[in-house]
Amino acid sequence: MLQWGGLSISVWGVFVGLAFLVGLLIIDRELRKKQPNVARHVGNLGLGILLSSILGARVAYLIDHWEAFSTWQERIAVWDGGLGMLGGMIGATGFLVLYIRLQRLPWFPLLDLFAYVLPLSIAIGRLGCHAIADHPGKPTGANWGFVGLDGIPRHEPAIYESIIMLAVFGIFFLLQKYHQKHHALVVHGFFVSVFVILYGVTRFLLDFTRAGDPVYGSLTLTQYAAIVLIATGVILYQHTRAHLKNSFIGISDAVCTETAEERGGIPRYFDEF
Repeated sequence: MLQWGGLSISVWGVFVGLAFLVGLLIIDRELRKKQPNVARHVGNLGLGILLSSILGARVAYLIDHWEAFSTWQERIAVWDGGLGMLGGMIGATGFLVLYIRLQRLPWFPLLDLFAYVLPLSIAIGRLGCHAIADHPGKPTGANWGFVGLDGIPRHEPAIYESIIMLAVFGIFFLLQKYHQKHHALVVHGFFVSVFVILYGVTRFLLDFTRAGDPVYGSLTLTQYAAIVLIATGVILYQHTRAHLKNSFIGISDAVCTETAEERGGIPRYFDEF
């Protein structure tokens, strides 16, 4: 906790707030440049995603740690900690899909934009988890083990995830720059499908390094959810690839010169909605 006068500020909350703010600012900037009519929805989207992610994260945590709370007051006290990242993503995605449908906004361009930014936000937010020693890892003999208060070198899943997600954002950023430079055709749904696959794989593997999570069979609840995420991402990617005959990792090798009509009504990522 950070003390400022009589006010206590959670270090974790600072990082999560920063992650949310950075992500929202990037989304707002991109939409203002490419689609100002959609940019007016950023405020509503931001508030809705914030609330739905907290709700989803809390529900996911309660499902996995129900016996740790004895009263309903404790179960709803999100300010005391206890949130599940995957549940937060599911809650936010559910709200985003519902909002897009109700407002009749472009589906995959918006989903792609959020998926493009999300790895960076996760990378920042996980630093907050590390700062408060949340999600302790299993003991390890590796040179990179973090020594905690118990003096035992342990894995640090939060740092692992932060590094991986930062790398994913870097790859997405370079792909986007390549698209802007060469005007290459990007399949709608590419970023969201690839992110879902990569995050599912990341969480599935990293949960083997986490300590204290309940195990059902041989896997944690998060790992079962990660399997569903991976399958969903593969289905999404196959769906998006079906719209193009000649594509490589979601981007065509040739410079795109066709109109949207010639491409079967499929717009280019960020350039057209």
